[in-house]
Amino acid sequence: MPRREKPRGYNKSAHSDHPGVTISEEWRADGTRDGRKVLMLRWREPLARGKLGKRRGEVVKDKTGRLVTSRSEARPYAVAKSEALIIQRIELANEDSSGQNYSPEATWEELAAAHAKHLRHKGRRAKSREGYKQSWRFLKRWKARPAKPRELTEHDLERFAAFVGSRRNKRTGKRLSPASVASILAHVKVRLGFGRRRMKCVRVEPESMREALAPPKQSLQPKALHADKLRQILEAASEYDDAHPASTTFPMHPAANTFPLLAFFMATGCRRGEAEAVRWKLSEPGAPESWVDFEGDRLLIYSHKTSRDRVLPFETRPMLRKLLRFLHDQADTIAEPFVFGGAAPLAINNRTEQHEQGVKARSMKRALRAVRQNSGADWALKDLRSTTATHLCNADLYRGNTYNVASEMGHRHDVLLTRYAKPFALPKDRAKAASVEGALGIADAIAAWLKARTGKEGRVIKMGRA
Repeated sequence: MPRREKPRGYNKSAHSDHPGVTISEEWRADGTRDGRKVLMLRWREPLARGKLGKRRGEVVKDKTGRLVTSRSEARPYAVAKSEALIIQRIELANEDSSGQNYSPEATWEELAAAHAKHLRHKGRRAKSREGYKQSWRFLKRWKARPAKPRELTEHDLERFAAFVGSRRNKRTGKRLSPASVASILAHVKVRLGFGRRRMKCVRVEPESMREALAPPKQSLQPKALHADKLRQILEAASEYDDAHPASTTFPMHPAANTFPLLAFFMATGCRRGEAEAVRWKLSEPGAPESWVDFEGDRLLIYSHKTSRDRVLPFETRPMLRKLLRFLHDQADTIAEPFVFGGAAPLAINNRTEQHEQGVKARSMKRALRAVRQNSGADWALKDLRSTTATHLCNADLYRGNTYNVASEMGHRHDVLLTRYAKPFALPKDRAKAASVEGALGIADAIAAWLKARTGKEGRVIKMGRA
């Protein structure tokens, strides 16, 4: 039996020259159909107390930005990265040995600061850290909160869970949804668990904490909207855009109007974070990003949730191709590289964090709230994703191949069959449609929106700022 080839990139000499860092060859997308092979540096993120976190990687480039093509040229970069990781481990060890963040008498503020610092060490994204910050505010507003975390009891946690479940939205007066309550309780439970394990300032047992902060029961089946509801949503979005020009409402460039965003959600079934960060082109070859590839006639969606990318062909989404092409002609793709956010990724909620060059994320929360009220339909953005999955599973566009639907939606196949592929009656014309927009019943709405923004003989009316 022939011997297996020894894996390259991390032998004994490599271990002595750059410990903790490997050099690997990988195929990465670069705007072409087949992509190209590049050299990658791979390492494990150092954490506190000598532990290792998630695997990280970066493309090897020289100072001029040119891709490094040989392992001998990549070795100095691996050595430099290894030395930086060693220094980072030493700093973490010294910081932990001081014992300042591990006090049983810690206050609520010290617990929150220590956990936020821990999340940064683990390499958690800013969006994830913001979720903990927002959820922690509910505990700060709770008037029955004990003076210190060490005084917290199981009965207190049950009262806190009831407090979160009784909170109401200040604008609508409605109670928080079960999904919002579950998210808040889960974030608070993780932070209290950190205080119990690392700081020894929380004395509630894990099992008791899990039972006291149990989330409310949710519906097992997601919502699927009918085609008339989808058209009502798009009609309300178009009316809102006409009544509130982008230049007079808030500083948002024309390509970030409400109608294109909602039509994009329906035609792709993307998650919210995936649509917020979609680009006109990659920032660099092989970057883990979502972007529009007109040359390849496709849309590439990278999911931070699964750390994978998927391909959505424009062949089955012709109206989406026309919509994105129209927006591309209106935008300055160099100064505003993001399709719906302009110079920075779009923020659906009221998020004010700053990005590169001091640019703040632009919000669509006000516009979506108005569209939701004017459409007369009870829906959320996640309902658009589940609607797309349900309609495609019941249409003939994929000829019953639910594996292709799961691949384009970014679902596990068993999850798709269990939660989304439920029977849903489609009219014969939409069941036999040759496009995703046709199966959803929104092709005419997108065509009317585009026609209203083009003059005679196909002349495009510029959507510039007033």
